[in-house]
Amino acid sequence: MKPRAGKHREVSYLSDGLAMPSSAGVPKSVIPEAFRIVLESPLPHKDPSFYSIWGDDSEWKYNSTTRQWEAVLFPSKVPAGRSDVLLLHAWVNDMVKRLKGGSEALGEEGVLKDAQLLFSVAFHEITRQVSVHCLERGHLMGKIWWSQMEVFQRLTQLRAADQAALAELRRENANANAERDALKAQVAELQQRLRTATADAAPQPSASAATDSRPPSQRPPSAATRARLLARATAREAAPVGSALPADAASLHAVRAPEPAAVPQFLPMPVTLTLIST
Repeated sequence: MKPRAGKHREVSYLSDGLAMPSSAGVPKSVIPEAFRIVLESPLPHKDPSFYSIWGDDSEWKYNSTTRQWEAVLFPSKVPAGRSDVLLLHAWVNDMVKRLKGGSEALGEEGVLKDAQLLFSVAFHEITRQVSVHCLERGHLMGKIWWSQMEVFQRLTQLRAADQAALAELRRENANANAERDALKAQVAELQQRLRTATADAAPQPSASAATDSRPPSQRPPSAATRARLLARATAREAAPVGSALPADAASLHAVRAPEPAAVPQFLPMPVTLTLIST
C-alpha cells in the first residue's frame, strides 16, 4: 500500500510535542483504572514530549508508597496525538484476545455482552480524541453511537420477549400433550376392562366343543342339553292326559303331546236289520 501524499497525507503527528488544546469540554475517559498506563519518574517533567499529555493541564501525582511521581499515559487527559490512537488500538486488540480466550467459560450471551461493553468504551475514547479538535463533532459521534445502542437494546428486549412467549407456548403444548396421553391411557384401560367384562359374561364352551371344528349346527348336543331333553320327555310321559305341560314346554326344543279326539255326547242307537225270506 502506497503512503498517502498531497492533501491526503497523514499529518496527525504534527500535533505531537506541541502545546495541546485545553481539556475543557472533553468527556472523561471510562477505561477502567486497571487498564491505565502510568508513567513513573523521580521528578515531574515534560520529556518525552511526544506522549502529548504534558500541556498546561498535565498533572503529576506523588505516590508515597513507591516514592515516585506518576502521570497517566493512557488514557491521557487531552488525547490529541497519534500515540493516543496507537495505545487505544493496542488496548482494544488485547481485550479482544482476552475475550476470545474466555468465551468457553462465559458462554455466547456473556461474550456478546462483554463485547458490546468493550466496543462502547473504545468508541467513547475515539469520541474523546475527536472532541479535542472539534467538540461538536465529538458530541455528534457520541450521540449517534448511543442512539444506535438504544435501538440495539430495544431489539434485544423484543427478541427476549419473543423467546419468552415461545417458551410459554412450548410449555402449554407440552402440558396439552401430557393431558392427551393421559386421556389415551384412560381410554385404553376402560376398553381393556370392557373386553374383560364381556369375556367373563359370555358362556364358556366345553372342552369337546372348543376342540370340535364343525359348525355349531352340525355338532351333537352336549350332555347338559341331552339331560334337559330327557327330563322334559319324562315329565310329559308322567303327566296325565289333559294336564298342564311343564313350564318350559313352549321352548323350541319341546315336543307337544297330541290332543285326544273329541268324544260326542250322544251315540246313535244300533239299528238291527232282519232279513225275511219268502
